[in-house]
Amino acid sequence: MASANTEPVPSEAGGGGGGGGAAAACPALEPDSDEDEDIDVTGKKRMMQQMADLKSYEAHDKAGDLIITDPHPNGSDGSGQDVSAVLMEKLRERVAGLPKESFDLDPVLNFGFTMDELLANCLRWSQKDEDVEENRFNVDKAARRLQTFGQFFADNRVLFVDPLDASEGWEVMRMVGVVNEDAGFDSDGFGRLIVVMDFTQSPLLKSDAAAQVERWKSTNQLRSKFIRAYTWWILMALKDPRASRQGCSWLINYGFMGINDARTMQKLFGGKLQKVLQKLFHGTVPMKIKSMVAINCPWWMRMMIAFARVFVSSKIMGRFHVMGDKHAKLAGYFGGAKFIPKQYFGQLVDKK
Repeated sequence: MASANTEPVPSEAGGGGGGGGAAAACPALEPDSDEDEDIDVTGKKRMMQQMADLKSYEAHDKAGDLIITDPHPNGSDGSGQDVSAVLMEKLRERVAGLPKESFDLDPVLNFGFTMDELLANCLRWSQKDEDVEENRFNVDKAARRLQTFGQFFADNRVLFVDPLDASEGWEVMRMVGVVNEDAGFDSDGFGRLIVVMDFTQSPLLKSDAAAQVERWKSTNQLRSKFIRAYTWWILMALKDPRASRQGCSWLINYGFMGINDARTMQKLFGGKLQKVLQKLFHGTVPMKIKSMVAINCPWWMRMMIAFARVFVSSKIMGRFHVMGDKHAKLAGYFGGAKFIPKQYFGQLVDKK
């Protein structure tokens, strides 16, 4: 087993951090390239790039990583977390010397997290399923994710000058079809948080909401509003320890979205914004995405997933479950019929 190395570790996605210039430039607000403007949702080139991005966000144990079995399981040393103070201190040492210009967690701390909560989240996230059973943690893997998390806020500091706001967050998340109640998240039969996104409930394809989005776009507010909203929503989910330990189960209802509607959505939220949100979601935050179940999928979505399975690892693609109008497997994906979000329970019976 490797000995502790207290030097800062390189970021697992996007390099090892930059200086003050990177923060001032705000990469998330850079103009779209011609390639970013592509709205062909079934185009092979765009799909290949998305698959390559997903693959680059995969996190792995590395040779020489410090992997420790917790000497005080479930916080039995009085750490206040379900991870011992010994492990949190080892992780704290690894990021202690990082400069503010490339590592900034102030927006997260201002949201209401303590540093111990962030350390515990990253340590939980570092665990594979077998590690959870053995109370084993990869300290260096956790440090890579924590550094990437802090680098995101440093690079995009200008977006988080004002505190993240719940009313602003819900306004935008409702627009894209997130339908979880304000009170929080239910659990599935595996102890995971359930997140529901329903494009049939999204107002974006209606004229008034689309006009609002176009106004934001014309005044250069679109990206900042959506990045802030997604960040707020992710931090809200991370407040629940299950998000980083057991992970999340997603249920996404595409409602057989037509290709023209899909292109409209791609026009609004594609390009640089889509890349930033995908990296934030899959390659930056210490949240495990354990299952993504898509129902009522149109032909083009099923084609994209089939295409992706050729290029993306079975580890990643094994989490994606795609269905048309037959939903009998839904109970298995959520650990029992009683855990299926209530608005979809009646769809268990296959259509004839």
